[in-house]
Amino acid sequence: MAKDKAYKFNFSGYVSEEITDQDDYALMKAAEYSLKKGYSYFVLNNTRRFDKSQEQARTGRIGRRQSKKPRLRTELEIHCYDTEQNSEGAYSANSVMQDISQKYSD
Repeated sequence: MAKDKAYKFNFSGYVSEEITDQDDYALMKAAEYSLKKGYSYFVLNNTRRFDKSQEQARTGRIGRRQSKKPRLRTELEIHCYDTEQNSEGAYSANSVMQDISQKYSD
C-alpha cells in the first residue's frame, strides 16, 4: 500500500552560497526533507518567505545602540509520496537533488 504524508517545515534563509536562486533552493530543501523522511517523491504545495528584522542591543562605552539584523526564513508545505505521482507539480526527490547539484556545479 502506498504511503503519503503532508509536512510543513521551516529553514533559515532564502538561498545559500552555492544555490543562488530562491526557487531552486526551496526545491532542494523540499527534496532533502522528503528523502530524510523516507519518501522518494513530493509535491511542493506552498512556499512562504519571511523577512523579519531582529533588534539587537549593543552596549559600549558610550551607551546603548540598537541595530537591526535581518532574519530570513522560508516555510515550505510539501506532500510526500513513496510512489511516483502523475499529478502536475510532482517531483522525484533524487532527480531534483541531481539536477540542482549539476546546475550549480559549473
